[in-house]
Amino acid sequence: MKILIIEDTAMKFASICRTLKNAGFTEIDNEKNLEAGLKAIESSVQSDDKYNVIITDMWYPREDRGPEEQCGLELVDTVKERGYNIPVIICSNQQYRHENALGEVLYKENGDWDKELLISLVKKACN
Repeated sequence: MKILIIEDTAMKFASICRTLKNAGFTEIDNEKNLEAGLKAIESSVQSDDKYNVIITDMWYPREDRGPEEQCGLELVDTVKERGYNIPVIICSNQQYRHENALGEVLYKENGDWDKELLISLVKKACN
């Protein structure tokens, strides 16, 4: 199972990554902005080693060193519009819902967030 996490906050990425690795998912990549994330997704599709699932935050830069923007919704829509057929999970510290997302996880920095929901959504993406 190949997973891409688009998250620009190191502590949050580490927490999500640790949760996934504890559940047995080890092939995890990270991008920190929309531009790099879309390039990684496109590259994975073209190489026939496509990501099985994408986990995205909602607020991160559009490009390297850019200001934070609400790029997560754009990512979800772009993945759908380009026909990549990769499930996207939103993992944000604000509650978001999107019709093109596989699901949403409300992340809390204090560690009290639904890790089991994230794991179950990733497993669902495998099926």
